[in-house]
Amino acid sequence: MSDGIHVYKRNSKGEVVRSKSVNTIAKLRKSPNCVHSITAVTGELKSDFIDHIWLPKKIMELSRKNPEWELAQITEAAWGYREHPETGDTITSSLFGTEAHNCMEQMLKHLQEGSDYHDPYLPLCRPFIEHIQEECIDPVFMELMVIDDERRVGGTIDFVAVKDGKYQVYDFKFRGNNNAYDKDMLQLAFASDVVRKQLKLKYYPEIFSVVIDYTSGNMKVREWAEADKIEGVQIFEALNKVHIWKNKLYK
Repeated sequence: MSDGIHVYKRNSKGEVVRSKSVNTIAKLRKSPNCVHSITAVTGELKSDFIDHIWLPKKIMELSRKNPEWELAQITEAAWGYREHPETGDTITSSLFGTEAHNCMEQMLKHLQEGSDYHDPYLPLCRPFIEHIQEECIDPVFMELMVIDDERRVGGTIDFVAVKDGKYQVYDFKFRGNNNAYDKDMLQLAFASDVVRKQLKLKYYPEIFSVVIDYTSGNMKVREWAEADKIEGVQIFEALNKVHIWKNKLYK
């Protein structure tokens, strides 16, 4: 759904899935069984430079060079391109991230099963596998889709694990640097709260941003502080109310 928004719902079995047909705000308004996404909420947190200066300028440049392109294509191209690790082909950064995430998910599943896994993105993902083995971290859920019924928000949690009997929540980012940002923290804070409620825990699971530099392969695992986590939930709730109000949802 690169040409629209991400929307979540429960299917006939009660499982959380992404909606294939509801991919615009207009359709979401007419779909009471669907909810908006975590990324839609964190998208309300704007960067003065990136969102208000750099991105509009980049979109303007690309639209002038490629007048036949649709807005979705221009916006995707604005975030740049990557080189496929196996073929060397030029692909969008969003496709690169999707394929790298899939590799990480499959590696973690094979780790649980005790089997080997081969993938072109393996060199980028292997350091994290080595990290959780060294730290004695046990995988529990990979790509866990969730819905918070009270907040009307859904999303996909990259990785839920257990260490020393305590749950942890991880988010993977593949970037041209090792920086973790406020949006990352907000997304993780919400995910921690959802896992807490769904598993009926008496604590908020610890949250970690795993940022992998796609150019060098260097990995940084950032643990966010307890204060960040609690404040992050509060900020997420405020942004969620803004998103619902601005888009006239769930009336």
